[in-house]
Amino acid sequence: MKVAGFVLAILGLIFSLIPLVGAFSIYLLIPAFLLSVIGIIVSVIKKKGKYGLAIAAVILSVIGGGIAIVQMKAAVAVGEGLAEMHKSTSGEDVQVKITGFAGYELGEKIDPKEVNKKDLANGYVKRPAKRKFRNFEEIKLYFTPKTFVVYEIRSSEKGNFDDLKVIVASLEEKYKAKMGSLLDEYRFSGNHRTVSTGRGFGDINWISVQDNKLAKQNEKEKTEIVKSKADTTGL
Repeated sequence: MKVAGFVLAILGLIFSLIPLVGAFSIYLLIPAFLLSVIGIIVSVIKKKGKYGLAIAAVILSVIGGGIAIVQMKAAVAVGEGLAEMHKSTSGEDVQVKITGFAGYELGEKIDPKEVNKKDLANGYVKRPAKRKFRNFEEIKLYFTPKTFVVYEIRSSEKGNFDDLKVIVASLEEKYKAKMGSLLDEYRFSGNHRTVSTGRGFGDINWISVQDNKLAKQNEKEKTEIVKSKADTTGL
């Protein structure tokens, strides 16, 4: 019992020194401490003075426990930091329902008769804006290849970084939330839908409104089409 407690205490102390991971050493140190204390009590009851190893284990357990507590606090701080970082890049949850952009709606269906081979290859059709915002006039409606459902609405306009700031401010005002940012891209989400804007090449600012569930459906339908064309003859 005393030997087991000592071994656990040594392992726990070593484990506690590993950055962040050391917080879990408490699962070794608590049993080590209890075994050592029990060993001391048994030795006292039996009037055997051989409890030096158990005392050493108790001391090591206490030292390791102190380090583990520090590691726990560090792990919590890192977790909070990552959560804050995620919030700063993904933005706040939007307060206004995300429906679409420029007069088009996510989830609306496109008439397959209006889709030519080039559109199908590109994965989108071009349409003029029904409701104009700034100079976003040509709208790309990205659709799923089998069910022809719009999963993303995207458009771009010429403009500099100051224009992008105005776009960000306009989106934040409309959706009553602050956009997160990563490099030159800004975004926020709500109810599985995302609004994003950013900079492209050649002084181009863009806006994208996407339904994340339908985007996954798009990938699924693409995979189904590829599989339907697969030829296993001769395999």
